[in-house]
Amino acid sequence: MHISKNLLLLSMAVLVGFSSCKKEEEPDPEPNTPTAAVPANPIPAPIGADAALVAIHTSTYITAPFVGEIYQPIGFGVGVFGDLAAGTYVSAGAVALNTKALTAQSNQSYIFTPSQTEPLGVDFSNGANWTVAGGNDFAAFNHSTMNEVPSGPKYSGATTIARNAEFTLSSSIAILSADSVIFNVISPTVTLTKVRAGNISSCSFTAAEMGTLGAGSGYVQIVPYNYESATYSGKQIYFINESVSTSTVTFN
Repeated sequence: MHISKNLLLLSMAVLVGFSSCKKEEEPDPEPNTPTAAVPANPIPAPIGADAALVAIHTSTYITAPFVGEIYQPIGFGVGVFGDLAAGTYVSAGAVALNTKALTAQSNQSYIFTPSQTEPLGVDFSNGANWTVAGGNDFAAFNHSTMNEVPSGPKYSGATTIARNAEFTLSSSIAILSADSVIFNVISPTVTLTKVRAGNISSCSFTAAEMGTLGAGSGYVQIVPYNYESATYSGKQIYFINESVSTSTVTFN
């Protein structure tokens, strides 16, 4: 089911993992080449939500000897409480995802990122269980999501993209368990965003839309997600599961 929502791109640096797809590492761009900033994970912000707790898989692919390409997701967690549309957050006490403590940031958002000791991050094989201690009118609660994290998308298209022609952003792997899919085309100057139903694995951008992009190094993103909501002490909490595929491209 596809439901239209506002989309909130969180300001904290929750960087995504990139697909490693049997290709040599690309050289750094020339000093004068315009380059888009590395994008954060796009977080859906449903209208009327008082909080969003997001379990995130970055879609990372590795090539193993004698086996071939393997999907190796890396698990992140993000939590925000307060006025999501305005980006004005408040503390809700300690927050944990599958027993992994999220770290409160200076803007009162919460993040769990992988570390050297836990390079794969949070394991979602048994779902996502959230624990919130409570604070600032948010009650303490535990909540286990009923939805699976959507299957990992993968972009296998061109790494050089023309800005004067229609472009179709597609996942070469079928997307499953998603309510909606976000498609982002990110140039140094302009980002194009479209949201499609969860059973859609590709999205087209017209030549006119592509013509608004700036030339240089950028990114494409495919982000399937699902969600459920619950009310705790009068607060509407959304629990979101998403997979993020981000690939570097060049716009010319």
